[in-house]
Amino acid sequence: MYAFCSYSPNAHDPDVNKGTLLARQYRYFGESEWRLMPDPNIMKVTNPFKRKGLALGFKVSRVIQVNPAIVPPFTVEWYSRGEDRWRADRVPTRGEYLLRRGGNLPLRPICAILELAVPYLAELRHLY
Repeated sequence: MYAFCSYSPNAHDPDVNKGTLLARQYRYFGESEWRLMPDPNIMKVTNPFKRKGLALGFKVSRVIQVNPAIVPPFTVEWYSRGEDRWRADRVPTRGEYLLRRGGNLPLRPICAILELAVPYLAELRHLY
């Protein structure tokens, strides 16, 4: 399973220094026990932790740099959770979205591909 990182040279973090916290613990989905994050010099994960003090993250096995950025040679649809349906219009510029081949929507240029590892997702939390 893969996640694409779009090339967005003019993008900026909307929460720079305004409530961003460092993740201190994580647990994979299906686990109940929290684990300590690696040393921040090795892995630094920040988030505003607005969802009941939790955030989500990918378990990444490899980062593949794409330089220069490319537009993938296929079209996609994206899933709108709020509408519970697949959409073929432009993917919003903020957030993460589930994509599938089909439709007539080209992807934005990508600059990196994250190769995900099982169990793919983890919950993150900051200890206040």
